[in-house]
Amino acid sequence: MRFEPNKAFPHPVLRPSVRDNDSDYPGHDIQTILDVASDPDDALIRVSIEFMLQHPDLLDLLADGYAEYGCLVWCQSTLYRDLALSRERQFTRDYKFGTLSDIVELRPMVVAVRDIKGYRSDSWHPEFGQRGFDIAAGSLLAQDETLQFPATQEFLKPVTSVFDVEADPGIDQGSFDVVFGNRITIKMHPKERDVFLAARMNLNHRGNILAGIMMPVVLVALTELAELDPLERQHEEWGRAFEFALERINVSVDDINANRVSAIAVAQRLLGQPLRRMTFMVEDRE
Repeated sequence: MRFEPNKAFPHPVLRPSVRDNDSDYPGHDIQTILDVASDPDDALIRVSIEFMLQHPDLLDLLADGYAEYGCLVWCQSTLYRDLALSRERQFTRDYKFGTLSDIVELRPMVVAVRDIKGYRSDSWHPEFGQRGFDIAAGSLLAQDETLQFPATQEFLKPVTSVFDVEADPGIDQGSFDVVFGNRITIKMHPKERDVFLAARMNLNHRGNILAGIMMPVVLVALTELAELDPLERQHEEWGRAFEFALERINVSVDDINANRVSAIAVAQRLLGQPLRRMTFMVEDRE
């Protein structure tokens, strides 16, 4: 089911960015945010969806268990189809590489999971009058525009895939340096490089590594990226990786330069919110 703004349904359906005269819910909207990343260690494509929905009647249906947030994941080239459902407005699903390939479509929606008797809302377009609707389980209640992304290794690889760690005896212990070329090189004292590489392979330390070392490197890279013209960004491997990563989270270099979004917020999203993965933070939550 593709998003079709002019498609008629037997009952009111909330849809995005249509004129109020054409909307079943004038003055109300639905939006979704897509975040896609790959996990090379697990050979997975991680798809995260966050719904921006404020309509009180639909939120009541979700809270009472009559409806759930959903996303139909559809890949024509592999004929793979999956309907992911959740009661949470933000959820994540993992898919194996090869299951998704080429262009993948995601069709976000809110769907009834139980029969709803006599549903009505004061927010509906006047043409629906005061009547209520009996809505069968499986029916759409809200639908956002269809989203797409290319399921290719280059598009999905994390920004850390273009980082190299190099031993340099000239670097003082306790410090590191960053050098930009075709890739991004992090230079450390030989002893600390060995410790770093060992820690990076340990899942228990990965969040600490991301927050303590990778975060400042990503921030420096975002600053460096802003100083490159578009052709230079495409010429360097690290520049392409960062532009693809920004595209996945629907952010541009211009957004950062114009302070429409903070660089520190972008860096955290690019690294998968590393504070959530830091060992001592996990221990404290327990």
